[in-house]
Amino acid sequence: MYVEPREWCFAAVLKVCDGRTRPAGLDPYSDGWWRDLQKAINAFVRDQGLIFISGWQESFYDAQTRRARVRSAHLKQSHIAFSTYPEHDIISLWLVSCKPLDYERCVRSLQKNLDTQGFPATVIKAEMTKLEFSDES
Repeated sequence: MYVEPREWCFAAVLKVCDGRTRPAGLDPYSDGWWRDLQKAINAFVRDQGLIFISGWQESFYDAQTRRARVRSAHLKQSHIAFSTYPEHDIISLWLVSCKPLDYERCVRSLQKNLDTQGFPATVIKAEMTKLEFSDES
């Protein structure tokens, strides 16, 4: 199978919403909060027309929250990962894909899905990079 020598990388920084600001009232890092965040990210992936080919893998457990700080999954011709930083209530998210991605669509979809799942987090910054490779590299 031939794969085009380019990839798109969508990166976003999310601010964790606390129990006071969330309509669901769920505190950050609780079971319900994780469920809502995971549902939002899964829906975001599907909105981009991407298909999961593996379940989520977890690593680098945080002693305070007793949760994985890094979660990643393989998608068809793509990969997604996110890291939590509880000490700053920040989440970093990366989606790398051989399929073309649209920046505006990614941002709108991610925020829409976070909103739909009860605001576990909100997008505060995002960017898109297109990586291209050549035989001369």
